Amino acid sequence: MRVIVKLLILCFIITGCTFSRLNNELGVLEKSSIIQGTLKIDSVEDDTICVALLVQDNKILDYLNVANNHDYTFLVWNGAYKLYGFKDPNKNFRIDAGEKLVAGDDVLVEKVKSATVGSSYTGFNITRLVDERSQEYKSVKSLVSSIENTKNKLRYTQNGIITNLDNPVFSRDYASMGLWAPLSFINKIHPTIFMEEEYDPDKTPILFVHGALGSPADWKYINNRIDKSKVQSWFYYYPSGIPLKDSAKRLNKLVWELKKKFQFNDMVVMAHSMGGLVSRTFLVNDFGYPKKDFIRFHVTLSTPWNGHSAVELGLKYSPGIVPSWHDMKPDSPFIKENFSKEMPDGVEHFLLFGYKGGKGMFSRENTDGTVEMKSMLDERIQDKATLIYGFDEDHIGILNNKDVFDKIGQIIRKYYKKNAYR
Repeated sequence: MRVIVKLLILCFIITGCTFSRLNNELGVLEKSSIIQGTLKIDSVEDDTICVALLVQDNKILDYLNVANNHDYTFLVWNGAYKLYGFKDPNKNFRIDAGEKLVAGDDVLVEKVKSATVGSSYTGFNITRLVDERSQEYKSVKSLVSSIENTKNKLRYTQNGIITNLDNPVFSRDYASMGLWAPLSFINKIHPTIFMEEEYDPDKTPILFVHGALGSPADWKYINNRIDKSKVQSWFYYYPSGIPLKDSAKRLNKLVWELKKKFQFNDMVVMAHSMGGLVSRTFLVNDFGYPKKDFIRFHVTLSTPWNGHSAVELGLKYSPGIVPSWHDMKPDSPFIKENFSKEMPDGVEHFLLFGYKGGKGMFSRENTDGTVEMKSMLDERIQDKATLIYGFDEDHIGILNNKDVFDKIGQIIRKYYKKNAYR
């Protein structure tokens, strides 16, 4: 009873507006479908900024920035849609002279009643060149010209965006949106990999994966101390409220896009909290791609390998259910599947955890202040780990601890024989 009272208090702290927004978004998702494909304009250099358009009944319903020869995604309801794209390197959202227009096949979206979150209409590539003299070209150009105030509405979906960890999209507000309003997050920031600098073939990419309510900014302490002459930092940013396997599948696609583009031979994966489950799922599943023989090792910090017992209470009593909670239930089908698969050959796992926290708010078990020790040290993951190391630190503090960073540095030195930290 005391635990239920605590949950009710938490629900009060997390305002009714938050749960209302969550439920509204889930309702939209249940009635929605996804149209996906690649936008490619021949004779235009890859990665050139373009705009993808979703048109219905001679009106532009949605639009987003897409790098040429990259994928787009639109969330739609039932209906018939047309797809277009045009080159827009100056980002003025206008079809200027010499900017080619391409089209895709028409899409008829019909909801599959048995689907939980709608249907995916994939492979609708936007590649057919539209003749500038045609009425179709003139009509679309006119539609585009009629749209105003697009500067703050365009969403950048290209993979490998270069930025720094002070980017406002990594703020707590956006991170919270990723958990409690994942649809809004996706509409503003497509799940993607951010890079801190241009790719350098002489540097090993370290792929950082945040946890629930997290963002790339969580890695600032560790990232700021890495010797950038040895490695380069990449950050996966995703809404932590969506199913974890979906996040892992998206990560897999993004990594292989960058692998194809840069042809790198080495990568390190480092994850915090729930990000450990996302990244391990990415590592143990091929999702239709080749084996990941370029991953050298996997470092995880304070990962709830068998979920969290508080999630069971949330699923039972919460006025709103975050989709990823289903995966975080102890011994959920997701967790069982994760443990049933082995890491790729040669990929070693270094399991780091904190033990400063005492009893949890929703559990009588020992925790790091957030995650139960028995979940972080589940025997099924201990049996697979190369090294297990504990620190007198809590769940968040482990990301900002010099001893933790030194241990990570030792791991990197061992495998690359380089001083990757200062």
